[in-house]
Amino acid sequence: MSGAGATQGVPPWHMWGTSQNLLLQIPGTGSSTSDSQSSQLVRVSYKRPETWRFVIGGEIQSVEGLGGVANVFVDFALTIGVGRSQITIPKWISMVFALNGTFTDLRQIWTTSATLPQLDSSAAPDPFPRTSNTVVAQDIQVAAAVNLAGFLPARVAMKLDAYFAPNAHARPDWFHGQFDGAIGGH
Repeated sequence: MSGAGATQGVPPWHMWGTSQNLLLQIPGTGSSTSDSQSSQLVRVSYKRPETWRFVIGGEIQSVEGLGGVANVFVDFALTIGVGRSQITIPKWISMVFALNGTFTDLRQIWTTSATLPQLDSSAAPDPFPRTSNTVVAQDIQVAAAVNLAGFLPARVAMKLDAYFAPNAHARPDWFHGQFDGAIGGH
């Protein structure tokens, strides 16, 4: 089928973001141990360069068996490309969830901007670092590396989120009477 109303599989924006649940565990060894996991959250292939906005987040959903101190470290890696070129930024956005034995609150961290590195690596740390709330790319991938580190047994359930959307999303089919997209909740 072709033309208005044609069904052509899953719309491409279904890969522009996702939520993923993880279960991290530290066995009861009595020494410092950790559990690490990694996961791909976003895969965008847009066919032309575009400016993109994003929301990146993590949420601790439950903690069991924690009698001491533990930390969950989340590093979101960003790979962006245009044409045949790409760059990978391994710690594009990093989050730390500090857990302790009296942990009762569910914790959520999210951001719509990334802290940029200093342009002069020999300079003193900038008290007001630069940030960016957009990326420019044709292709985007986001993966998360998660590490639970602590001294006592623990089980931590958490959710990771990553979502991208074009800064401006004017589509040519809108101007030719062929739009069969999301109108009226479809």
